[in-house]
Amino acid sequence: ETIKEEGWEQKLFSFVSSYLEKDGAETMKELGIEHLDALTPKQGVELATRIVIDLTKYKWGDARDAKSDIPLNPEKTGADKNTVQQLLQEGLNRKKDPDWEGNGICRNFASSVKAVFEALKTRQTKFSQLRDTYCLYEAGTGAFAPKRREKRGDETKELKESGHAWNTFVTVSREGVANAT
Repeated sequence: ETIKEEGWEQKLFSFVSSYLEKDGAETMKELGIEHLDALTPKQGVELATRIVIDLTKYKWGDARDAKSDIPLNPEKTGADKNTVQQLLQEGLNRKKDPDWEGNGICRNFASSVKAVFEALKTRQTKFSQLRDTYCLYEAGTGAFAPKRREKRGDETKELKESGHAWNTFVTVSREGVANAT
């Protein structure tokens, strides 16, 4: 939903910038960031990840409703119908609410990290250190499939396959070496 919105990078950057001036000011200090337009790859990765971690909560009901936590035609949940900015705004508004169920599952969070990183990257100076750093959205099931059976009473059944989504960050050096985390 995020990329359907014209000017989403600017809007999301404005939200992030406003958040970091107020509620997220301590995050900027902890990460040693003085200017949002002059981030190192390490700062960009840590900041994008930290913002999403600070403004999200796993919604277990969505994991059950989605039937699959990966983007291979999953059933859409409430979080899937919102933009990243809407998800993060909900997190900002409700993070101290003990009755808040949450605002997504791993695919929503991995998408949010990518969007925040891209919004930060577009606002770097012409001497951007993020020019050759990329945030990838990845998903799969293979490595996350259960390796055991579930035993209930006299019955044994295979555990259902589950999926997961995550981010990988890659920085390519002048020499063509790619470093990933």
